[in-house]
Amino acid sequence: MRRLNLSAAIWVACLMAVPAWAEVNCQSKAFAEFVEDPGFTCTEMQSETVTGFADDLVLRSVIDAKDAGAAEAEAQVFAAVQEALTRMAALDSGQPLKLGDVTVVLMREGAKNDQDLANAPVLGMARKLEADCVLILYPARLAKQGSDGLGFLQFTAAHELFHCVQYATWPALMDAYASHLWLVEGTAETVAHAIFPNPGFAFREGNKFANRFRDTPLTQLTYENLVFFSWVWAEDPKLVFKIIAAMPVGGSEAAQQKALLGVIPAADLSRFVRDFLDNKVVTPGGADPMFGEIPLQMTTNIGLATFEESGTKDLTAAPFTMFAVDVSFSGGAYEIDIKDSGSVLSQHRNPDGSDWTTGTIAADGDCTTTLTHRLAGMATGAAKVRVTAKKDTKGQDCKACAAQAVRDQCLIGTWVINNSFQGMSIAQYVGNGRPVGAVVLGKNFLRLVEDGTSYWAYQNFIVGVQDKVGGSPISGALLNGTIDQGWSAADGRLNTCYVRSDATIKLAAEGGNVSDKINLSDYATADQVESYAYECSKDGTLLLEKSLGGDSFLMKLRKID
Repeated sequence: MRRLNLSAAIWVACLMAVPAWAEVNCQSKAFAEFVEDPGFTCTEMQSETVTGFADDLVLRSVIDAKDAGAAEAEAQVFAAVQEALTRMAALDSGQPLKLGDVTVVLMREGAKNDQDLANAPVLGMARKLEADCVLILYPARLAKQGSDGLGFLQFTAAHELFHCVQYATWPALMDAYASHLWLVEGTAETVAHAIFPNPGFAFREGNKFANRFRDTPLTQLTYENLVFFSWVWAEDPKLVFKIIAAMPVGGSEAAQQKALLGVIPAADLSRFVRDFLDNKVVTPGGADPMFGEIPLQMTTNIGLATFEESGTKDLTAAPFTMFAVDVSFSGGAYEIDIKDSGSVLSQHRNPDGSDWTTGTIAADGDCTTTLTHRLAGMATGAAKVRVTAKKDTKGQDCKACAAQAVRDQCLIGTWVINNSFQGMSIAQYVGNGRPVGAVVLGKNFLRLVEDGTSYWAYQNFIVGVQDKVGGSPISGALLNGTIDQGWSAADGRLNTCYVRSDATIKLAAEGGNVSDKINLSDYATADQVESYAYECSKDGTLLLEKSLGGDSFLMKLRKID
């Protein structure tokens, strides 16, 4: 398997059949071609017998005779591979793991690999050759990955060695590797974390899983399935190996999904989604003295649906994707009925964060309160959740900025924002929340008057949404001018209602395309409601948080009168 920078891939190269005890001749021209270095002149370094697998095996290391760097790194590499094998043999797999002899090849710094990319060189790969599993490692490349060069080496070796186990234990499955990427790579990533936990790899794949799983089926993800198989591991490590053994070799995606359901029932798959949303999934390396379990946090990709009046909404999810939607109810109290009309087994959680439940719920809101219920489950087929809401205003005029609305006195006054503030939620600012991908730049003056009127002034005010992994902007908006609005606020929620404006906005989309100036008055509607979370601080600062889909941005304002 090829590891690209922080990931991996695989080749299968079965040559002529030989007895299981035979060692590959590393002196041959065929071996040099196999490791993609025609000038490779093999020197054998170490050889040890490893026990604990279904059969004893021989572990040996070889280098290019001309490579002084590989000779210097060999002792550390051999020790890391040896320790990985010892830990792997001790896993609670529920069945004897098979593994043939392993030849570790240390490649020179300038060696090429036809899977190299410009910004993602191969770090390691496992390939089958005759009776051996050949583990190819690039120590110079691994050393350049960061200050923890040993950690990158250990994790990469562990990931690739589990591919060696997969070759020997489930050979037919590996022959059909392309049909089983989600399983082969997801389990290798998970076992590697059970052996040598690595925060860098964990956070990378955890973020990718969060960003993709609501739109991409579990059985089309690859390394990201570290999240799913880590959850399975916490249930019982033997279940991970049972899932691999249950897969129909070369079977269709639907057949593999059916096989997965035979091991992990639909109700448990839905529970997995809710555990992930609740940040309860951790990597399986709890015994590691340095890192132990690494939390895999859900940070993005929650769907949104809003009710401001009575109505019905059908919320859908594709098969074997995560169903996760925040449904908000504003402008009064609601009686809400939630029913699955497809394969999803959804549950909902109340705004107070209490346990997940099912059935009819009540959103006992008022004129100024928006209540949000999170719905979540796993779509194990064509899935639809129907939400029916009946609104009761209790006889009140429930416009968000109505005259009788509550106005928190701590907000009254004139505020200024003039900073570059890396976006995060208010909860993150006070120490217990999650980071978000937004940046606020420019100047914004805000005046909130006790009579319910407000005045917003913008000068080159930019909100930019960032890619969480790459850090690059993917969209944004530039505002200039003024907006008059009504306002009401209570219990940490500020509502504003559009009245009039002479402001303009420019929108930037992914790829850098920027729109012409747009007059807000051309498309804003009377009583259009915007909502912010807020927090007043004793030191005269105000935090305003605005939701952007699954993310949000935070403005930190200072009171000037």
